[in-house]
Amino acid sequence: MKPSRALLLVGVLACHAHAHAAEPTSPTPSLPVPAAPATKPGDDFDRFVNGTWADSHPMPGDRGWIGTWPELQARAEAQSRELVERAVQDGSPMGRLYASALNQEARDRRGMAPLRATLAEIDAVHDAESLVVMLARLARIDVGAVVIPMIGEDDRAPGQRLLAVRQAKVGLPNPADYTVADGPGVARRDAYRRFLAALLEASGAPRERIKPRVDAVLQLEGRLAAAQTSLADQRDAMAGYRPADVHALGQRLPQFAWGRWLAALGATGVQRVNVPFQQALAAQWAIVRRAPLDVVRDFLILKTLGAYSRYMSGPLAAARFAYYGTALRGVTVEPPAWRQGMDRVTNLMPEALGRAYAARYFSPAAKTQAVALAEAVRRALAGRVARATWLSVAAREGVQAKLMRTRLSIGYPEVWPDVPDVDIREDDLAGNVLRLNAWRFDRAIGDLALPIDRASWTSPVQVPNAYASASANHIVFPAALLQPPMFDPAATAAENYGRIGATIGHELSHLFDDQGRHYDADGRLRETWTSDDVQRFDARAGALQKQLEGYAPLPGERVDGSLVLGESVADLAGLEAAYDAFVQAEPGSGHARRASDRRFFVAWAELWRSRYQPAYLRTLLHTDAHPPGSVRLSTVRNLDAWYEAFAVPSNAALYLAPEARVRMW
Repeated sequence: MKPSRALLLVGVLACHAHAHAAEPTSPTPSLPVPAAPATKPGDDFDRFVNGTWADSHPMPGDRGWIGTWPELQARAEAQSRELVERAVQDGSPMGRLYASALNQEARDRRGMAPLRATLAEIDAVHDAESLVVMLARLARIDVGAVVIPMIGEDDRAPGQRLLAVRQAKVGLPNPADYTVADGPGVARRDAYRRFLAALLEASGAPRERIKPRVDAVLQLEGRLAAAQTSLADQRDAMAGYRPADVHALGQRLPQFAWGRWLAALGATGVQRVNVPFQQALAAQWAIVRRAPLDVVRDFLILKTLGAYSRYMSGPLAAARFAYYGTALRGVTVEPPAWRQGMDRVTNLMPEALGRAYAARYFSPAAKTQAVALAEAVRRALAGRVARATWLSVAAREGVQAKLMRTRLSIGYPEVWPDVPDVDIREDDLAGNVLRLNAWRFDRAIGDLALPIDRASWTSPVQVPNAYASASANHIVFPAALLQPPMFDPAATAAENYGRIGATIGHELSHLFDDQGRHYDADGRLRETWTSDDVQRFDARAGALQKQLEGYAPLPGERVDGSLVLGESVADLAGLEAAYDAFVQAEPGSGHARRASDRRFFVAWAELWRSRYQPAYLRTLLHTDAHPPGSVRLSTVRNLDAWYEAFAVPSNAALYLAPEARVRMW
């Protein structure tokens, strides 16, 4: 759940970070307090609420994490499976794609054939200009290397699209993993090395040449990783907007054949390109230019094979799982074939599945109630902003105007997107993926000159996720998110406000968090606050960042406060607004108030109950802008009502003196 400013042309429909959910279970009802808690709420609120659940739910071998969010994902996945298996019987494109994912015999028989033409093109790269063209061609089939294209809303011209470039990811999650001499990073690097070696072997490379080729690619990737802009710095909205006219691009990234790159993308009519974090991109391009061409070609070959390994033969898929599943996520058992097939349909043909999902599982009555709850949270957040006297009157009025103009999309889009017009074959999964990726890429490039359709979405209806777009001043809650245990029309107000209410508040507050505040009510990127306003906001955010950095979810692995700050600001602001809306919906005082509040805060804590494989948690701490569940739920320590509801004493581990509690709004 994070702000969405652009649509990547590589990884257009990347899964939520926490994919492969646990099996569906019945949602646990929120109680005033859990039965016979062994831990006091003020010492460890996660253990107090979720300890009994954690003790009774061992980590399965085929999961990187379990908890409420995976349960929600599993529920949506099971619902979607019904629809997709019906589509198989009907012989529809969606059904044929699913059938091709389950047809391992055909994948083994085809071997490397689907990628032979692409690999031959890579082998033909002979200079910097042909390399630039190859990077563009790879982007068209969802392979990102060095410089990759993305399309988003022009932050200074709301409603218009803008082509941008960004740095591609390298294979290891932490840049330090390429050079460390001991610790978990060495194990990750060794696992990555084995994965790359398996890819080269599958491509037919001579065995005696595999090790030196892999070593050379690792060295190249290590240099690229060292030159990259950090994930935390990439959050900077102002630094991320650096458009230039095409004729001036040579000054932004010297010796990069921009004309050839744009032509290969099919974007010859583009006049402006956004080139953020130029120093890092220039440094990376210089590294690639200095590298021997045979090493660069191997780098591109491995990027391509790695991206498509999940769609190909059994050995390739197994090699990928050993790295991404076991080494990075701690998962020791592969998900069943049907779940992998569902993942392919959800990510590659979300439009057809989403329309069927909304019709089957999201009733008009549920939508009406969800809209009413969202409006209640919006009013509560606007009230908090109005009372935030630390902010200037002009800034408060600007935030309120933006908040009341924010579009709330609940359930499904007003206008459904087109279903891909692609030849889908039951015996050609990798070919299907190639054609679908190319279709989406070409469609996105073709739409560059068109105004943005405000009725459109970029989030699949059948995936339980939500997002906020600061440039569109828009928040989206797909139908799959509005299911138990997140939202239930028959649930108590405490459960619904403590879960979906806080989630709605989270997304709304993203629009004026440490990055969203740079966008005005029209979605235009410009500074609307005074320097004093910014300083006072940053003081609050800085106090929260310091609080976050005090958590160590794994021994020796602390939370990166700068990386997770935006999501944590939204968590706190969303919880504050949801609580105010809950009090309005269920008023009371004295003992009745405290009992109601206990139910609310328990519902919030249940929302974030989680268990992780240690390897997966370590990966997330380096790569995910969202803190772990135990950290997210502990933001209750900043709300006075939590202390009163649970009579938290001043000597409790989570206790913060009133003046030390962070109050965002």
